[in-house]
Amino acid sequence: MPAIARGRRGAPPPSLLQDTLLELYPPEVLTRLAEESGFIRRYRKIDPVAFFWAVTLEAGVYLQRSLDQLRHVYNQTTAKPIHSYASFYDRFTPELVEFLHLCVAHGLSQLKSAPGNRLSPKLAAFEDVLIQDSTIVRLSASLMTHFPATRSRNPAAGAKIATLVSVRANGPEHVELMPESVSERDTLKPGPWVKGSILLIDLGFYKHQAFARIAENGGLYLTRLQSPVNPTIVRSLRVHRGRTIDLEGKSWNEVRPKLHREVIDVEVEIAFSRRTYGGQRRGDTLSARLVAVWNEETPKYHTYLTNLGPEALSAEEVAELYGYRWEIELVFKELKSQYALDRVNTTNRSVAEALI
Repeated sequence: MPAIARGRRGAPPPSLLQDTLLELYPPEVLTRLAEESGFIRRYRKIDPVAFFWAVTLEAGVYLQRSLDQLRHVYNQTTAKPIHSYASFYDRFTPELVEFLHLCVAHGLSQLKSAPGNRLSPKLAAFEDVLIQDSTIVRLSASLMTHFPATRSRNPAAGAKIATLVSVRANGPEHVELMPESVSERDTLKPGPWVKGSILLIDLGFYKHQAFARIAENGGLYLTRLQSPVNPTIVRSLRVHRGRTIDLEGKSWNEVRPKLHREVIDVEVEIAFSRRTYGGQRRGDTLSARLVAVWNEETPKYHTYLTNLGPEALSAEEVAELYGYRWEIELVFKELKSQYALDRVNTTNRSVAEALI
């Protein structure tokens, strides 16, 4: 096992980080993944274990982005040194990217199998609470063919990192790299993996068909209601004393200005169109729960859409749960501030993908 490289100032990695990484990535696992990806089939004279630790620790934790610095670190920890910069540079190939991608997938699967968090008693009946979001990493404009940007007036490149964070695992469960031009809605792909879990979904991913697919696969969703959407109220799920407005059969936009309740909890229906199939686009109806909680600071209702029943979470608890979406923002903030995720200065696609 090669020694873990020290940082720029000679300080070793924090013991907890080092111990965790060594446990997640023993040499035999790294060698197997390097073989599966084709990384060491193409370069037989390379040490995949030393290469992994050089790129992972030096390019991430210590923010060293010079490939020549990484080469020196690699040479210090292996019996198979790479003497020229050009030879080291040539190792940054699609096979290396696939090797590192398999390593990420392995690490996430190990963290998921040994969860670090327990859900509260209210949520213990669910498999997990998952948070979907993405962040953008600006790249050299020369990579715009592979990573076209959408939020820049000038020619630019941007990579979108779509991330699914697991509350139980206390970290990412799935990570996918794609061009910035890919719609966030297209990064949310509900399937059997959602069964029994609650997905906290940002407005950027708002799509009624996706919510229907989550429910069809046995999952739960919780999102903010998109402002142009005007659901029809089917019935009230909370009893209010005194003179109250009859909500049944009315639209949300119709009754919202007339309401003076701190909390609204109703069952609603929303008409939407399914994806085109066989040349035809079929209409459908989404039955859901609308929760609106008055916010004094704004002042306005914060409105949520979910298929969580009132027996599972009260309206106030629904609003509180959605607030935990902030956790994924903290993940992105840490990746950019502590690990220089947003500083990838290269014109080589494979170098950029490997470092990300």
